[in-house]
Amino acid sequence: MKGNTVSIKGNITRDAEIRKSPSGGNVVKFGIAWNQSKSDGNGGYVDIGHFFDVTMFPTDRQLAMLEEHLVTGARCAIVDGHPHFPEWEKDGQKRSKVQIIVDDPIGGFMVDGSGKRQEAGTSVYDEDIPF
Repeated sequence: MKGNTVSIKGNITRDAEIRKSPSGGNVVKFGIAWNQSKSDGNGGYVDIGHFFDVTMFPTDRQLAMLEEHLVTGARCAIVDGHPHFPEWEKDGQKRSKVQIIVDDPIGGFMVDGSGKRQEAGTSVYDEDIPF
């Protein structure tokens, strides 16, 4: 068991960076964000953005299936991942961030299927689907 698991649904915030590891495997990095609505204290709500770095290690075949969909604005869901908390020091200051490692690039990761960049505010879902 890997420990804690992560499930998150949101929008890709930057096109995927794809490279090869020293051992020849694929490394894919991109960002994902989702909004949380919170009361503003005056009867209204305000959206608070949450941003995460995502890393996955797909096979060549998995990458060929996913690559065109990993673009800014695409809706995606990670249903099989785990948190990673890298730490480093910069200018004498300790820093850290929350990163999500996708454990199963095909079964645990879903994109909207369009493979096209989404315009801000447009939905990738068919409103006529009754669920």
